[in-house]
Amino acid sequence: MVRKYLMLIIGFIIGLCFNYITTSRNKPRIKIKHVIVIRYITKEIECITTHVTLTCYQPLVSQCDNEPLITADGSKINIKNLKNGYLKWCAISRDLLYLFPQNKPKIVFIEGYGYYEVRDVMNKRHRHRIDLLIHPSNSLKIKVKNVKIKIIL
Repeated sequence: MVRKYLMLIIGFIIGLCFNYITTSRNKPRIKIKHVIVIRYITKEIECITTHVTLTCYQPLVSQCDNEPLITADGSKINIKNLKNGYLKWCAISRDLLYLFPQNKPKIVFIEGYGYYEVRDVMNKRHRHRIDLLIHPSNSLKIKVKNVKIKIIL
């Protein structure tokens, strides 16, 4: 009787493992936990490649609106995590919004900088541009033209 239940449990575990392996092979998965991107890839990721101008911004009233710690999608910027490098967020110009899929996380791979999560939208006067979010104490000034990016679908 114990052996019967043991075989049943082992079969259940093997079934779960087989189901996990087959579903993870069919589609690449991107998981975001604490804005550190972990990738499980078995195939090439579907993406759109384009070139943009890359700049940076700080969450200050002079560079944003009246509430600089709230992004366009309603996320709140944690200054401590931003300083420690845990937040890899960016803002994109409005003309790039149509390239992103609906109801999925908006993730961008910026060549030379890594993966960033799109959490903010820039003013409508900007075209084909991405702003990286940096800490207010960081005096880094970036303006790089023709940076290759990949929009993960």
